[in-house]
Amino acid sequence: MELLPLLLGYRLILLSAIGAITFLFFVYKKWKYIVETWDGVMFWNMNFFYRWPLIGRMSSHKRSLHLNSENGWYDGERKLCEDFFPRYKRYASYTEKDYINCKNYLAKAGETGRNPRPLWMWLVLIAFVVGEAAIFSKLILSFAGELSNNDIKWVSWVIAFLLAMVLLFLTEKTGHELYVNTLIKKVKIWHSDDVKSEYKIPRPNLKVSLLNNDFDDNDPDYQQILNRLNGVNVELKPMYAWGIGTAVIVGIIAVIAFIERSALNSDMIETSEVGAYSSYLFYSVVFLAIQAMGVGFAYLYSFASKEGMIAWNLSHKFVSVEDYLKWPHRKADKIAEVAQDRLSHLQKFILKKASSDEINLAQMHKRTFRAYATQEKV
Repeated sequence: MELLPLLLGYRLILLSAIGAITFLFFVYKKWKYIVETWDGVMFWNMNFFYRWPLIGRMSSHKRSLHLNSENGWYDGERKLCEDFFPRYKRYASYTEKDYINCKNYLAKAGETGRNPRPLWMWLVLIAFVVGEAAIFSKLILSFAGELSNNDIKWVSWVIAFLLAMVLLFLTEKTGHELYVNTLIKKVKIWHSDDVKSEYKIPRPNLKVSLLNNDFDDNDPDYQQILNRLNGVNVELKPMYAWGIGTAVIVGIIAVIAFIERSALNSDMIETSEVGAYSSYLFYSVVFLAIQAMGVGFAYLYSFASKEGMIAWNLSHKFVSVEDYLKWPHRKADKIAEVAQDRLSHLQKFILKKASSDEINLAQMHKRTFRAYATQEKV
């Protein structure tokens, strides 16, 4: 077979492709955690280099000793506060209203009781993907003929793993599609019962988002769901493209695997035809069951609303409003403490270097980082 020698020649590319796929999948699922971690790393990095001689930001601020007569701040003081303010604002701006708004968004989208898939389900799916790859690799290995060796074994594993990843992607899309279809049907049924509706087909309000969630407070329930649904068609019809495609591909693989097993184990068939075919049928049923499980997981643990996952992450990981506000405000307090420490260091330098007639000692202690943040309305 010509394909296998070709794959052997490009094994580094294949391994790189598998690594890239796995890495992108991990990034996609852990994006929020990665962003938070990276932000912490960058904040540490900024602090580490901030006060370095010559190249540090503090050195630059110490050269900005012009006193702004309008606001009473030295330019260096304001520039220093500007360095820390964006991170501080990100966490200090969390409010009780935001928490309630996220809850209301999910309620309007019809996803109040919904949760993202827990880690143990992902581990189960990964285990089944590896198991599928092990079974597929043996079948693919049978096509190698005279090339059956250690190199061919790893190539068969590569092909099988990629195939299993494709099936995982298809089942994810199919399960999500089925869930969206249930909401579409709900919207259409509720709309048909609404005698006050002026449209034959309800139309989504594209102005609705998480930021202006109260825009449709007076709209019917079905309209609120539709305003948040992601990826619906113009005619508001259920979609089956992913489901049909997945069913066709899964069916073809199951049939080919059944035939191939029969061909490879002709001796077993001659010994016990019923037992052999029952065994092959069992493997095919298990394969189909795994795909059905993947579809079911995606159906039960996906969000159909445009910003449902964001709203969940901002609200449901906390048991109360107080708990919701505790974490970001603690982060904001830490940033403010660091910023104030840097500002105090700069102000001590200003007291030594600036001319005495420019220094207002009574006002300098009022120029704090939190005073700056208050001026910026945070």
